[in-house]
Amino acid sequence: MEDIGGVSLGEYVAAGAAYGRPFSHGQLLNFTNQLLDIVGALHQQGVVHRDLKATNILVTEEGILRLIDFEHAAWVGEIPKTGGTRGYVSPQQRAGRAADLRDDIYAIGALLLLMSTGAEPSRAPNPANLLTRPLRLINPDIPLRLTSVIASCLHPDDSLRLPDTAGVRAALANLADHCHRGPETIPEPQAPTDSLRVSSRSSEPPPEKRAEQLADALCARAVSEGGLVTWISTAPHTLPVPYRQINNGVAGILIALAAGWTAFGQARHRDTLVRGARWLARSEELPGAKVSGLYTGEAGVGAALLHAGCALNYDEFVAAAFNCARRLRDHPFASADLFHGTAGRLRFLLMLYEREREVSVLADALDCAEDLHRRAIRLDTGTAHWATVDFSGDLLEVASYAHGTSGIADALLDLFEVNGDPVHLNLALQAAQWVREQSVTTLVDGSGLDWGKGGAFSGLWCYGASGVGILFTHLARLGVDASAEDVAVRAAFSAARASRAAAPGLCHGLGGPIDYLLDMYQLTLDLAWFDEAGQLAKLLDAFHADHPAGYPAFAEDDSDISYMLGDAGVAVTLLRLADKGITPRPLTLPAIRRLIAIAQDT
Repeated sequence: MEDIGGVSLGEYVAAGAAYGRPFSHGQLLNFTNQLLDIVGALHQQGVVHRDLKATNILVTEEGILRLIDFEHAAWVGEIPKTGGTRGYVSPQQRAGRAADLRDDIYAIGALLLLMSTGAEPSRAPNPANLLTRPLRLINPDIPLRLTSVIASCLHPDDSLRLPDTAGVRAALANLADHCHRGPETIPEPQAPTDSLRVSSRSSEPPPEKRAEQLADALCARAVSEGGLVTWISTAPHTLPVPYRQINNGVAGILIALAAGWTAFGQARHRDTLVRGARWLARSEELPGAKVSGLYTGEAGVGAALLHAGCALNYDEFVAAAFNCARRLRDHPFASADLFHGTAGRLRFLLMLYEREREVSVLADALDCAEDLHRRAIRLDTGTAHWATVDFSGDLLEVASYAHGTSGIADALLDLFEVNGDPVHLNLALQAAQWVREQSVTTLVDGSGLDWGKGGAFSGLWCYGASGVGILFTHLARLGVDASAEDVAVRAAFSAARASRAAAPGLCHGLGGPIDYLLDMYQLTLDLAWFDEAGQLAKLLDAFHADHPAGYPAFAEDDSDISYMLGDAGVAVTLLRLADKGITPRPLTLPAIRRLIAIAQDT
């Protein structure tokens, strides 16, 4: 077999999409014409490839496309047994009909969608309807006439689909000619209807209604256990058991129900929250498990109980949060990060201190800060950062919010807010400067900044701009860094534009950018940020399923109910969207202060 160098088309597109840089019109036409030449040559021989997709097209170093993997190819009119890939396969091929040239035309439409938006068709919310997400929302700069060409390739009725590669080439030639002649006035094509389990886009309920539906669904998916309730993990790569943590366990669902009870005041939400919080309060750490962080450890368990106690004004849950704080005294200081290490532990203790002003809790928080100061890597340039440990045990020196320096620095800013000690502010400022130096320029016009493991991470929360930007909005709000707002704004550009092909979820999905854009709106009072959050919310709604209510990444599946990856986090994001971000994001000092104030008023 021939050894072909290069990368797959999927990798080639993803490399630009991570920086918010989709194909230029010229590049798209070049690659598409090459693809039409290749597929047209097959079709002239009466062969249908039947598995045209991004991983089966290689891009050589010279920019030449090469087609591979012919195992599903068939003669026109043949009825093959297998073939096709989710998102690329036509309705007729999926139904087992005889091989037809128009099956490949459908796949070419999917590839055009990928190259023009960066959205991988195999990960589309609905594989039978790739236009569920309006193309101009995924990429606002895509020409409207190109959306018409794509829709013509993807038409579910093959008799109305472009008939062959010559027809696609002619349609694209008209597009190229039109781009020279002036602006477009034609409407964008509407997504065709389909039979998969997705909700109607024609009458989207307001975000608070969606959030209420999700809170109801979380209650419905609770499992009774000895008069209490818990939840079985539905997160990918987890066991079907109740986990205690925020990331993918009971604690995260309680965060969402506390927000739902505060917003809606429904007895069902309150009762489920009470019974679930009692289960969590009585649960125990796994033997030998001494993870202390906010999202995967004991600090997160305490934070969820504190949220429940403040939202319900129940002292028993605040007392249970104190028990978590006491248990944390036996935990070693391991990784420094927010997600599963010392910075997350510090933030929880400060939230608890906001509630009771217990001196011993502040002392424990200062012990955490001492560890962070001790382990800071201070450079001759006057900057500082931390080496953290990821889930595989590898050392990381990254800027990210969840697992890196920006999240640690943000927790130190919390401590500065609480006790006013400038030593914590100074270290946070040194870290912020290091984080600035790790940024990469993104977007076609160079207006964005992003971060990640050595490169851009599509504006997302875990490693990317909508997480790192939180540090700079905090600095700007405190007024302690003159350039912080500029960094925050450039991070927001990446969050708004580079994340649009993402799935649901806070950690690696649309929820993180939406939350960050709401933070930016509150910081600047510029309605443009709220409008950008609303556009991402429309893309998020393309994943919504009515029965059962939720936001599955794939329409064929049930949704995940976890906080960082699934419905619980989406519910909180939608509540924040409904009140234009006035409600602070959970797991922050402002969120606890708000809940305390509400309890005092009632």
